[in-house]
Amino acid sequence: MIEIIDAANGEKVIRFGGRLLASRFNPRQEAREWIDRRPEFLEKVRTVIVLGMASGHHVAELLDRTDAKILVIDTHEQILTASQGLHMFPASRVTFEHVKTARELRASMQVKKAVLGSFVVLMHPASLLIDAKVYEECRAQLLGRDWGALTWQWKLRNAPGFDAHSRIDRASDMPLTIYDLEQTELVQNSEEREKLLFKALRELVK
Repeated sequence: MIEIIDAANGEKVIRFGGRLLASRFNPRQEAREWIDRRPEFLEKVRTVIVLGMASGHHVAELLDRTDAKILVIDTHEQILTASQGLHMFPASRVTFEHVKTARELRASMQVKKAVLGSFVVLMHPASLLIDAKVYEECRAQLLGRDWGALTWQWKLRNAPGFDAHSRIDRASDMPLTIYDLEQTELVQNSEEREKLLFKALRELVK
């Protein structure tokens, strides 16, 4: 199922299930262009979480672009093993995690450690084509895009648990605006502040 082939420029590329996991012509140049399109916060975060190992050229390029640690997550252990064999990634900078579900992602100690600090999530296109559903679910978990993901990250920080029944009065449960978010820092009454925060959280996960 895994094949290693030579790209036109001599670099090694993985073919998985008949699909190339990098450019057949110049995989490193492809990796540079991929990062050029998404340089978000690379110099401002502690960890870059990469969803998808593929042939690893994008990970090698990231090493040259940021001083942050890199955590690579892949749904196929074969791909992780084969790609690591193509590159000499320093263990002090790059770590790897094999997960098959978003649930396994949440259970990973490496992921928990990364999420507790500042991080950015990058999703590799070739990997997305192989296992789109799982990678999208993992991305949603990491970015807190639903109530479960938000609760998971909240608990990681040992914050007080959410009350299952918010005390927002339905009569006053109006749609939240960006201006309401600013008020959460101004309200001194704890119960009123809680109401505003619950409204904000519910809007974020809609």
